[in-house]
Amino acid sequence: MIEQLTYNGRIYQNCSISYLKECGLPDTVIQQAIQAKQLREIRAKRDQLIAMTDWQLLPDSPLSEAQKSQVITYRQQLRQVPQCYQEDPEGFAWPTRVDTDPSYQ
Repeated sequence: MIEQLTYNGRIYQNCSISYLKECGLPDTVIQQAIQAKQLREIRAKRDQLIAMTDWQLLPDSPLSEAQKSQVITYRQQLRQVPQCYQEDPEGFAWPTRVDTDPSYQ
């Protein structure tokens, strides 16, 4: 399902791919819309994962400096996710979450 697509001045909203093909939209336009949707979904998930780590870098976080360093690296990898996905959608993999159990040293 494509939420919104504008082509030749016409707006298509909440349309299936088969409907867009029936309407005569070129495959390249449909493929670009699919990729844009996938990228929006990836960014949303990435943003959520980054937000889930915010507390870990607060001054009163119980994490060790080594763990905080790992979290910083993880967050940097998350920020690079959209670019990595665009460069290689087939080989794309999410960064591995770090163990942030405060008792882990």
